[in-house]
Amino acid sequence: MLVIKDGCVHNGRGKVERVDIAIDGGKIVQIGSNIPSADADIINAAGLDVFPGFVDAQNAWGIIGPGWSGDDRSEDYDPLTPEMNVVYAFDQDGMNFQRVYTYGVTSACVAPSPKNVLRGQAAVFKTRGRSPYEMLVKEGVAMTASVTKAVKDNYGKRSGSPMAPMTRMGIFSLLTGKLEKAKRYDQAKDGYDAGCIALKKVLSGEMPLFVNCATRAEINSVFNALKPYDGIRIVLTGAFGLDADMPQIKDGSIPVIMGDHTEAYNNANYVTEFDRIIPLMEAGLPIAISCCGDDTASGRESLLWNALLWRRRGLSAEKALECISYIPAKILGVEDRIGSIEQGKDADITIWSKNPFESYEARIIHALISGKDAFRKEETPSCW
Repeated sequence: MLVIKDGCVHNGRGKVERVDIAIDGGKIVQIGSNIPSADADIINAAGLDVFPGFVDAQNAWGIIGPGWSGDDRSEDYDPLTPEMNVVYAFDQDGMNFQRVYTYGVTSACVAPSPKNVLRGQAAVFKTRGRSPYEMLVKEGVAMTASVTKAVKDNYGKRSGSPMAPMTRMGIFSLLTGKLEKAKRYDQAKDGYDAGCIALKKVLSGEMPLFVNCATRAEINSVFNALKPYDGIRIVLTGAFGLDADMPQIKDGSIPVIMGDHTEAYNNANYVTEFDRIIPLMEAGLPIAISCCGDDTASGRESLLWNALLWRRRGLSAEKALECISYIPAKILGVEDRIGSIEQGKDADITIWSKNPFESYEARIIHALISGKDAFRKEETPSCW
């Protein structure tokens, strides 16, 4: 057993208290004061801040690199690839090489890149481990789609052989056409179609549809195009042009994963209405902070940097933490295992010299993933 003693514990759901945390078998087994520790390994966290591991709500970690030969982000032969499962592209060495846990990220939703209209199925992985299946938290957490210029650039600007979709009209025509085909699909009559079988789960609401969008026009088009499919559980990703007055956003019925605002060459900071979105976050609506958008392989520090950017704009420290821990875990349907420090959950815990949401002098000291400190290289043998 391992006991973290006397730390200032921020549980990821707004609660802060000085308590001990007992860990056994990779799980949190007890939280409280003065937990007996005579026969346990001890981490003395007195004077330190303890957080749940951060959850990156969408990225390409583990399916790109190390090296250019390791780029498995998307199948670009067809803009409609809902049958693709990211689990088979995931490389534990690619993830280990990135060492994203050194900035507190202990789990990530890994998804195909946003170059296809229907991109394929995402999965949640731990950020350190010896095999994809040891690191896997849950597969099939979402079907991913994209309606942004990333799709148009991928197909419409191909040198010598451009193809559809070249416009937003083409994107939505392909999207709704494939959904209609899946809606009418009958395997007994039509034969095996992996894409339609995958989309049946989306149409029934079993699997949410994560839609990468950037502008307000794209967001409105998503709502309009998907209106006939009332079983689809929509989640907006990127969503830089989000209108905080949209009824579906104000009532919390459609979750949002806000995209990367740290990229110097995009205009996200100019179109995002921080002052109108932050009150919705503070009210507890399902709005997460992430690094997603048209490019989803940002630096290991980017998730925390994005949270700090929202913090500078006025978001409270504990809510900024929640937006990169419990809220993304809940949107991804894995809050029973990760995203907060609670008894029975995976022991994904980070320990910092100071509160990183309050001080730029904060340094991470320990990153526990399923109870094992990723900073101890011998815990997870790897060529990296």
